[in-house]
Amino acid sequence: MSPEADIVDRDQQLLGQLAELDFALAKHVQARALATDDPAELASLSHAYRGVSRCVRQTLALKAKLKRDAEQHARWLQARDPRPRAPVSAPLNPAARRRAELEAAVGRVIWAEREFDGPDWEDRQEQRFRLMEHYLHFDDRKHRFGPETLDQDVVT
Repeated sequence: MSPEADIVDRDQQLLGQLAELDFALAKHVQARALATDDPAELASLSHAYRGVSRCVRQTLALKAKLKRDAEQHARWLQARDPRPRAPVSAPLNPAARRRAELEAAVGRVIWAEREFDGPDWEDRQEQRFRLMEHYLHFDDRKHRFGPETLDQDVVT
């Protein structure tokens, strides 16, 4: 399992635990609100319940979103290269190796730094991947791979 998958699994576990704790608190506050006859205390507990239940809903929504994003990323990886690769016997030339490193690094940045999360974010994301592929496979730039660090090339 990759380190990224371990982090996602741990995040999912933490969000699940947080949702359980928030839900237990919401049940406790709701039970106290039902048991009281004091209007001021009822108003206070009702307000607290609304806030805690909102936390539960947001936590569950975030957990579901992270799961969807991970599944979508896995589908994207599968679509990009559906067949397993055989080990390469001869080492790649430096330019090809650098292109492969850059493609992997920029792909991670595109997935991690998505700024737009509207209805057509997938189209914008796919457009960024096409721009990356065009840049990496443009013949005039092949000679440039390697002099800068990987981070500098990713920024470029």
